[in-house]
Amino acid sequence: MLLSCVVNLKVHQESLVPPSMGQLLHAFFLDRVRRLAEERAEDLHRAEEIKPFTVSPLWGRVTYQDNRWRLYPGETYSFRVTSIDKELSLWLVEEWAPSLKEEVVLAGASFQVAGITVKPEEHAWAGMTAFEEIYNRYIDCQVDKKVGIYFHSPTTFRVRGNNYPLPDPRKVFLNLLNKWNMYSPVHLGDC
Repeated sequence: MLLSCVVNLKVHQESLVPPSMGQLLHAFFLDRVRRLAEERAEDLHRAEEIKPFTVSPLWGRVTYQDNRWRLYPGETYSFRVTSIDKELSLWLVEEWAPSLKEEVVLAGASFQVAGITVKPEEHAWAGMTAFEEIYNRYIDCQVDKKVGIYFHSPTTFRVRGNNYPLPDPRKVFLNLLNKWNMYSPVHLGDC
């Protein structure tokens, strides 16, 4: 099962946070997993080439000031956790998301959890589906010869243990194919 869980946060007071909130949210995610299931956290933290999850940077209205982001009270900020592993996806919905307390502190800023959703009708970037559903929906349809991919946050690809910051088409599609084949019951073949 593929999962995209969006967490909405409201900041209580104007705050300055580091622009590297993506790293802080990643650490927050793994710390919360560790508190709930230490063995699962160790599995996720291992240095495998293909991880079954992602954590986005913080989204929302910010201004850049003194090498930091200024967050505004009353504004809604969001981040997204995704999973491509069925067991992890179910655990995130049943255990991780409900464990988020009403208040979360990140980089000294206090946030109120304003909602968590996996429903696309509640947030365009939320959802749950199965590999088979995607495969069956698109296997017999006409596919354009051109495909557009848009990166909405900084994205790197692991190449021989290093982060590669350029969206080289071969690396992008090989990475997607490898992830699909590693976690999906529907194998798409090798390249």
